[in-house]
Amino acid sequence: MFMPVALPRGSRSRAAKIRSAKLEHESSRMISFGSTGENTSHEKQFDLSSNVPKIIVGADSDKSVTHTRVLTAMALGLFASKLPVGSWQVVLTPLANDVMSLSGVQRQVASMVIVSWFKDLRGRDLAAVGTLLAFFSSVKEYLLDLLSCSDPAFPTKGSVLPYSELARTYTKMRNEATNLFRTVESCAVFKDYASSLNFNADMLSVDDAINFASKLSLPTEFDLPSDSEKIVLNNIESAKQGLLSTSGYLKCVQNNLHVTVSSLVASAVVWMSGLPSKLNPVILPLMAAIKREQEELLQDKAADALAELIFGCVGRKPGPNDKLTKNLCTLACTDISETPQAAVINSIQVIEDQNLLSIGKRFSNHKSRGHVNSDGEERTKTEGYISRRGSELALKHLCEKFGSSLFEKLPKLWDCLTEFLEPIKIEDDIQKDDPSITQLGRSCEDKDPQSLINNIQVCSIRT
Repeated sequence: MFMPVALPRGSRSRAAKIRSAKLEHESSRMISFGSTGENTSHEKQFDLSSNVPKIIVGADSDKSVTHTRVLTAMALGLFASKLPVGSWQVVLTPLANDVMSLSGVQRQVASMVIVSWFKDLRGRDLAAVGTLLAFFSSVKEYLLDLLSCSDPAFPTKGSVLPYSELARTYTKMRNEATNLFRTVESCAVFKDYASSLNFNADMLSVDDAINFASKLSLPTEFDLPSDSEKIVLNNIESAKQGLLSTSGYLKCVQNNLHVTVSSLVASAVVWMSGLPSKLNPVILPLMAAIKREQEELLQDKAADALAELIFGCVGRKPGPNDKLTKNLCTLACTDISETPQAAVINSIQVIEDQNLLSIGKRFSNHKSRGHVNSDGEERTKTEGYISRRGSELALKHLCEKFGSSLFEKLPKLWDCLTEFLEPIKIEDDIQKDDPSITQLGRSCEDKDPQSLINNIQVCSIRT
């Protein structure tokens, strides 16, 4: 959960982590919901004594805050689902206010309360779901309006204001841009350039700030005759780098926050039943969270909602299920630490280094000798890991929802599993020179070897 205006102090965070490390030996559970706690125990029997994880304050600030918000929102939703119809308005009014606020965090929490409320009712009282949906009709319309705002810089329909959590950082960025512009304007070398700019600090977006700083080409010190001009040049360069740093940070945080907010809003729409005719505004934020959501707990929320959407679209013509299934299988193979890359397996040395011939061991535990990953490689690995984790969570929820009818309802998933691999019965007496195996091998000779590796990777997923 991104709270850029309230980051923890470094010293306090470090001290808390040391304390939490000592406490970890005394407790077998820290900040964890367990493998089945979220989907079963909280929905069927909300037992506070056994299911609430221990929150170590300061142990991991972001994760603790996220877990607390998710658990509290779940509890509020379950509480609301037990209320009589006459009391619904007491909960609906603050929920509507949170959804319509400019705060991304408030929208997240409100969406999670709605998800919990509807999920519980759908599991035990379908008649009440229709009544509740009619009660939430205006809120659902507003949620759909929010999903139409795909630009992270403008997250509210009909408004140019950013998320309120980012307001202070926006002010900082615009002040830095104003100072840079004034410094440039006061320098004779840039007078023509400054006069050509249509600079408006009050409406300056992140992209505008980045473009302004990036396109500011500075002369070298050798081109400036006086020391005073060289000092001005150094001041401009310093201000330029400061603006690029602030705007780059803001763009990253803004994008991540929007992914989280939009995916939870989309989850609320999915669980409220009655999918809209146009599914793209709902599917896109869910898939974005599958690919990029850094918090596993929130990514699991998106994965659960995506699986529910796929479940509800069985038989829909035209439907998104085939494409979504294929995309999930593709994302499951994006983690280069888990999926071997055919392009680099070009020698027995690589095979040994990556431990590819060992059974039951991940080759990612072995690094190539003498190789140090660059920042770009580390970023690619991280992005691949997050995407794989998200796709595996979605596939897990699909297995839980469809059960034994999985391949009947999602034939595309079976196609992805058997694209290069031929299923056989264990009791079949297969000979080494069996013509069917020989024919299958020949059919793969002209195929991309990476496709075969990806096929095996999808089959190896444990859901």
